[in-house]
Amino acid sequence: MTDFVAARSKAEKLAEACLGGMVRTKPDTWLRGEHLEARNCWLFLKARGIDFLPDCRESADMAFVVSKKGKVMSVADHHEDMAALRAYVEEVSAYLERRGE
Repeated sequence: MTDFVAARSKAEKLAEACLGGMVRTKPDTWLRGEHLEARNCWLFLKARGIDFLPDCRESADMAFVVSKKGKVMSVADHHEDMAALRAYVEEVSAYLERRGE
């Protein structure tokens, strides 16, 4: 089982791996302070104000999920629509449960 602190650390590393090649300068943090939690996972949004290279902002439209069993994955970022994001994290949680992850 993964606890929240370990999950956030894993999400930070995943965000850097996914986004690191798309930025002008490395940010102090890749993730926002807030997150969403569902039964089987946490969802972390990328930090605001990351200085992306020209034409990379759309490619960086992702959020980061860590299952409570430690699986990490990037997913679509619905940050403009929090209701859709909450529904989405529940779908991801159900998916992880079906897969035993």
